[in-house]
Amino acid sequence: MEKEPDHKEVLLELERRIGNLAWQLERLRVAEYVEMLQDRRRLFITYFLTGVARGLGMVIGISIVGALLVYILKRLLVANLPAISDYMAHLIRLIEFNLGHG
Repeated sequence: MEKEPDHKEVLLELERRIGNLAWQLERLRVAEYVEMLQDRRRLFITYFLTGVARGLGMVIGISIVGALLVYILKRLLVANLPAISDYMAHLIRLIEFNLGHG
């Protein structure tokens, strides 16, 4: 026959598990997150600043990628590859015109 656990052992195990759960919740900062969700002003500011940072990051990233693309196209144009040289020259003129008048 199997011996049933003592009530004291069960309570100690339960206390240990509750302590572990509390530690994990504290580590996840659930209380701070719930508090932020209840404060509409703080929530709005947080999400607004997050959106601004993402938008700024996209603008900077697209600018860098666009500049690299123009640089590579200019280098290919200087290489004077006969098949695509005229097309790339036209494309670069369009890009520079749009950057100047954008």
